[in-house]
Amino acid sequence: PREMLSATRSMVHIPRRIGESMGAAMQEWREALLAKADFPETHIVIGGLALVTRDIRAAEAAFRQAIEFDPQLVDAWSMLVRLRAAMGDRDGAAATLDQALDKNPADPMLEGLRGQF
Repeated sequence: PREMLSATRSMVHIPRRIGESMGAAMQEWREALLAKADFPETHIVIGGLALVTRDIRAAEAAFRQAIEFDPQLVDAWSMLVRLRAAMGDRDGAAATLDQALDKNPADPMLEGLRGQF
């Protein structure tokens, strides 16, 4: 009984320790990404991470930074269009799509989005 109580007490703290370890690992990953922040692809990864953590503003900022570095990054444009639409801004989504197509005429992925807005 005493050993079981001790084991149970130890197990209660496991989720907290896992959470602390995950937090530290995520922080290290963010720092590693920021060390490569002069690459547009890095900002796509940062945007994806922001989406996973449900930080829409940070995701949008990261995707915008990616297209600022390289306006031909269709994936970043696509995510910006989808974010605008997901936030209920269909006009903003359509305007972003127009900007994307201006920089990437006749791109099949972007043209495929046109039918949605």
